[in-house]
Amino acid sequence: MFFPNIYCMVLLGDKLREIFDKLSERHFITSEVIDETVKEIQKALISADVEISLIFELSKKIKELKGEKIPENIASKEYIIKRIYDILAELFGAVPDFTKIPKRILLCGLFGSGKTTTAIKLANYYKKKRFDVGIIAADTYRLAAYEQLVQFGKGFEVFGGVSKSAVETVKLGLEHFKEKDIIIVDSAGRNALDAELSKELKDIKEVLNPEMSFLVLSADIGQIALKQAKDFNELIGINGVILTKMDGSAKGGGALAACAYLKCPVYFIGNGEKIEDLQQFDSMRYLSQIMGYPDLQGLLEKVQDAEMDIEDIEEFNFDVYRKQLKMANKLGGITKIAKMLGFGKAIPEDVAELTESKIKSFNAMIDSMTPYERKHPECLNTSRLTRIAKGSGTKLEDVRLLVKQFNIMRETFLKMRSKNPEDIKQEDLQKIMQKQMQKKMKKKIKIR
Repeated sequence: MFFPNIYCMVLLGDKLREIFDKLSERHFITSEVIDETVKEIQKALISADVEISLIFELSKKIKELKGEKIPENIASKEYIIKRIYDILAELFGAVPDFTKIPKRILLCGLFGSGKTTTAIKLANYYKKKRFDVGIIAADTYRLAAYEQLVQFGKGFEVFGGVSKSAVETVKLGLEHFKEKDIIIVDSAGRNALDAELSKELKDIKEVLNPEMSFLVLSADIGQIALKQAKDFNELIGINGVILTKMDGSAKGGGALAACAYLKCPVYFIGNGEKIEDLQQFDSMRYLSQIMGYPDLQGLLEKVQDAEMDIEDIEEFNFDVYRKQLKMANKLGGITKIAKMLGFGKAIPEDVAELTESKIKSFNAMIDSMTPYERKHPECLNTSRLTRIAKGSGTKLEDVRLLVKQFNIMRETFLKMRSKNPEDIKQEDLQKIMQKQMQKKMKKKIKIR
């Protein structure tokens, strides 16, 4: 059973990154180096409360790399590092199956887990895939639960407020939404899984007969998630987990422990308050995230959702930057983009905190530039900057701040360069992530 302390996950990521950086700096990898690496990984996992038996199993897999045949088209050092990375990624649970689209979905969980906002986010996720979605507000216990769904879910059809009985509401909702492709039921929560809630959930499940029963867990509850998951699974049987509040300091270790215990995969993670802040969970990407490596797949998904031309990222002049500023809210902000690229800590606070008024001021400065200046930022000297400040009604120091922030973001985005950006596939992204991870490998690789 995988049981990491939720508050240890950030430290675990830092330790693992140190191990991989150290491994990358080796001239070549010998049996002794593998043994040393295993010991360091063991210490890191023990400090994160990973069960000893699982650590031994993982260690055995890594040590077996000594006798593994290296493919001809890859250097031994690069291959071994990638294999260790893959083995560690397996630690974070099974890969969920997104190919099957459920018609009826039940969301369950305790009070404060984020079920209601998750219901809307999930509806939005399927709507983007061109499914007609209906939401049933079956939380008749909490005051204004139906109204909250309607308010947050503007643009989605929500059924509720017709009965004090949750089961009756679901029955009527199923009839109302019988022509919908997907029906999502937002059930009630409590501070604890008491007898009343238990009976209600059982009755709802019997009426709904869902293809997917998602347990919604908050990332900040830590190891309590294990008991919650066990109780809900024994009560109604859950198929998957949606982990919310992943944008906080905690990284969801407790919820992942619950999933490993139940052999129930995390399907989605919520990483913000906006309707778009729900993404498919992938253990490889999660490992990259806690280690601070680029999440290019996640960024490309957000680029797609925001209808941004990925070629703009490669070009990145002031015309593009202005477009990015307008898209910043849809993408979740500059900080979130930087984190996906693995440079979150490198972005200064004044760059990350782009307020609405600052964006408006920046747009005025960019409008005061000539078309040539916007296309060729390198031409901006003091004389040109002074003219731009006068034309936009701002100070020279404000224009210099704009240029500073532009240069930081330009350098960051250019790290995503690709010859054929539209053709980037998931397997290609993993290779790109691997190259980013091994960027310190500058010395000639030797095979021993």
